[in-house]
Amino acid sequence: MKLRPGSHGSSEHCDCPLGPAEGLAESTDAVHSVRTEYRRRSAADAAAAMSWRRGARAHRTASALRSSGYELVATESAPFALGRWKNGISGRRGWRAPVRRGPRSDSAPDSPYLSPSLLPRTEGEANTFSTAEMASLLFKKIIAGKPSTTLTNQDFQEPTRPARPAVMQSQIWAETVPAVAPADLASVTTDDLGAALAGSAAGRTSSVSPMVRKYEKVQLEPIAGSGGASFEAPDVATYGRVLQDAIPYGYDPAGSYLYTLYKSDGVTPIPFGGGNFVIDTESGTCTFYALGNITGVDATHPPRISFYRYVGQKGAATASQTAAAIEAQSLTFQEPITFQGGDSGVTTDALAAIVLDDRNLASLALDTPAMALQLGADADGSWRVCSFGGGGSATATSLAIQVRVAGAWVTKASYSPE
Repeated sequence: MKLRPGSHGSSEHCDCPLGPAEGLAESTDAVHSVRTEYRRRSAADAAAAMSWRRGARAHRTASALRSSGYELVATESAPFALGRWKNGISGRRGWRAPVRRGPRSDSAPDSPYLSPSLLPRTEGEANTFSTAEMASLLFKKIIAGKPSTTLTNQDFQEPTRPARPAVMQSQIWAETVPAVAPADLASVTTDDLGAALAGSAAGRTSSVSPMVRKYEKVQLEPIAGSGGASFEAPDVATYGRVLQDAIPYGYDPAGSYLYTLYKSDGVTPIPFGGGNFVIDTESGTCTFYALGNITGVDATHPPRISFYRYVGQKGAATASQTAAAIEAQSLTFQEPITFQGGDSGVTTDALAAIVLDDRNLASLALDTPAMALQLGADADGSWRVCSFGGGGSATATSLAIQVRVAGAWVTKASYSPE
């Protein structure tokens, strides 16, 4: 560890290794342990661990160092813990240097290696949210559905709380994306407006699977604050940022939904893994985590991308939407349907029944047919039972049994309330 006091106007510095000779007091507070240990040491012990250099080496005790206004404090900083000598005299600057790296025993009282889990953050320190803490939070939240209250707890030791991420209606694709990219988009060259597809924000929508739209060589733009390493599609009126809701490239294992990323010339492809790029299909961002490994891509030379996008309905269907969908389609039953329950008395409304038409038949125009129960297709020889309106009179409604003959439905029997 090297210390250089910046306010003394000298070039003197010290080598202060935290070697096994010093050791730590038995305490769970590493910072307190270091301070306590140095305060207890005799001048001889401390001199064995510290040396000042000014041309020739000369020893100086820890107490002499403290008398100059220095104390040892510690803080956590990835990838390893840092010890910091801090000048306590007003107006002087503090300095830091790394604690020795290597195998450590966090529980041993004489361990020279400070455990990051034991080191509190000092006030004013930069955020040092460690990789281990991030991993613990994600694992417990996503896999176990638990909060992460402390790094030392196993997931099953954490309190049971509803911790899984909420899924918003806007995140749910309500329509099924075909397993293979629609064939009618394979060779298209124009967008939905008849203009060239390349670079178009309109894209080309499939006529076979209208929830899928194809985009070709869309020019991305740099995201402010990313250092020219992250890009997104421009926010275009009507279409928004079109890279959002891109269909993941692995949706079809055979690769029909693969992205193609190009350099800004729109000709030179960037292979998968080039610059360690990642497409976040929800946010619609393309980030290069190793931008220095490729050339021709930066804030002034943003890439282009070809992809497929989901443009269908979103959100889980509500009960009313489900009912509306059923009403708008024909239903085919492969097996008999049995209705159970209801009143055993045939004179009450509680009797279980199939209601074909819930309108008031008496209010329908006279002889206007309601929905029918039909046996057979729309072909000669098929039968149906249907009812007719009463023109405002409950006694004028009727029930008819009809058969289809020569393309027309003929009434074979009719019944009225009277």
